[in-house]
Amino acid sequence: IKDWNPILGPVGNFEAFLRRKIFQLATGSILWALDAVDSLFQTKLYQEFFALIRNFHTKHATQPHLGWDRLTTLISTATEAHLYISDLNQSPFNVGVRLQVEDFSSEELLLIRTRLARAPLSDEEFREIVELLGSHPYLIVRALIEIGNGNGKVSVAQYLAQTQQPHGSFHDHLERIASLIEEDAELRDAITGFLKEGAKIPERSFFRLRSAGVLNGDSQDAAEPRCALYANFLKRRLA
Repeated sequence: IKDWNPILGPVGNFEAFLRRKIFQLATGSILWALDAVDSLFQTKLYQEFFALIRNFHTKHATQPHLGWDRLTTLISTATEAHLYISDLNQSPFNVGVRLQVEDFSSEELLLIRTRLARAPLSDEEFREIVELLGSHPYLIVRALIEIGNGNGKVSVAQYLAQTQQPHGSFHDHLERIASLIEEDAELRDAITGFLKEGAKIPERSFFRLRSAGVLNGDSQDAAEPRCALYANFLKRRLA
């Protein structure tokens, strides 16, 4: 509190904190890792925050003598940021190195099953998990961990059934997806027509929904839900 300068505002004070408390005290490279930043899209400050991160990236190249060249920012998100940040000049997501996490292959699914399944799963049980969750890395890993944490008290069938309840295991994740779609009339109309009537998704909406991780497919003609969990949830939610 004693170091707060009201003239600088939140952004200026944070930069001053980095230079004074981090850059001067730390030696060598500095990594700032931010996980699940898509949760910030539900706040009123996300535009300002991500503009700040973008500014740090610019300073990395323009002000290396002040220590900015030692700072690397690692951002992890499960939602395509350009759906929220319309001004690319204020976005940190279109600069730097981008790593896309793809769905698990068949071989990777078997490997994950071997490493994460704390209780033995029959082939049929694992098939049921994949049928509902697809090869989605986050959903598969979370499900195997939560099933294992149950120590056999809840069967796989019971676990999968409760995931589709209003407050099931993936409630937080599914609610973020729903909020993304419900607040955008274009996406809401496109996915509603596709899931309920089999209507063809407009090209722009397809690529936006695919970027957001809701759909799979190489083109709008080959569009399909990322997984059955998403399809079932959105059909109920958009009814």
